[in-house]
Amino acid sequence: MRRGTRELGLKTTWRYRFVGHGSVLSAAPEAVIVDVGNHLGPGVIDQHQDASLGRSSSELILKHPELVYDHLVGPWLDAERSGADLSGRSWSPWIVTHRSPDFDGVVAAFLTQRLVEDGTLPVGTEALVGYSTQVDTGRYRVDPTSPETWREAVNLAQLVLTASEHPDEEVLTTGIALITELLESVTEARGGVPPRRAADLHPGRPGVSAWRSKSDF
Repeated sequence: MRRGTRELGLKTTWRYRFVGHGSVLSAAPEAVIVDVGNHLGPGVIDQHQDASLGRSSSELILKHPELVYDHLVGPWLDAERSGADLSGRSWSPWIVTHRSPDFDGVVAAFLTQRLVEDGTLPVGTEALVGYSTQVDTGRYRVDPTSPETWREAVNLAQLVLTASEHPDEEVLTTGIALITELLESVTEARGGVPPRRAADLHPGRPGVSAWRSKSDF
């Protein structure tokens, strides 16, 4: 059972760095590189260099959570085992992704944060990863005759954000908040049952459009 930084007593404040698309990066302490970097390994989660690894970066986190968790939290577990008192300590790890973050990059960043802070991926992760993979591989269908397919879709809200003049950090953190709201509102609308399939997060399904009534968005 993994223990997140909340249970360890660490006060976690995330920092963000943005690099060019296609950048080749090596793992760095206290950082996880997502949706960029050009390889898969501890601290670097990218599928673009080898399609056989997975269909999206978020899928890689679902398949290999240890590459995120062990890289970031492992040193703190070692320190605790050596007798260090972590309660109340402040920690500011980095998430590194490409400029103009897309939906899959945002989902990967969201999953990274939840895995590190909670020690586990959130309920509904498989549905979310399926949705993100549909978007990243061009299989999310927009129907011009069905406005809900674009008005309610969180992935298209993220696309609007990405195309805006907002700073990359704001695009990323707002996207993470959107995904958080999506999972919570869909689970609530389903009577406490989390989404099980990507289709449960598609426009027209219970709770999917709730984000549109929130002033933050």
